[in-house]
Amino acid sequence: MASVTIFQRIEGQWVEGPPAFSLTGNLNRLVFISLFSDRRAEAEEMPNPLERRGWWADTYRKRPLGSRLWMLDRAKWGQETLIQAQEFAEEALQWLVDEGAAQAVRVEAERQNDLLALRVEITRPDGQTETLKALWG
Repeated sequence: MASVTIFQRIEGQWVEGPPAFSLTGNLNRLVFISLFSDRRAEAEEMPNPLERRGWWADTYRKRPLGSRLWMLDRAKWGQETLIQAQEFAEEALQWLVDEGAAQAVRVEAERQNDLLALRVEITRPDGQTETLKALWG
């Protein structure tokens, strides 16, 4: 009897370590949601609307929710993939700058075993910098 996988399990997690990610309020939760929620792919990226994933209501929003990191599921590991992961993560977090919750957001991406390691540096409005490490895979 053949088995069929309908859903693929993808997880993200915080990586503990100095410095702690401690932006005020629920901002750390919003960063987590921004990185690890699936953003809808554009029509030119995925012509089939059933493959675009993401939140259906993003069609009606100015700014889509989440990131396109999910699009790298089948990508081969290489420098281009890491650059694209960095761009996808920065795109997902740009709303922090647009809304005035941060002065700047910078992301570095690297491979750790079979996981994508993201180092997110957020400059708060008061000029202080917070760093977060997250794994995706």
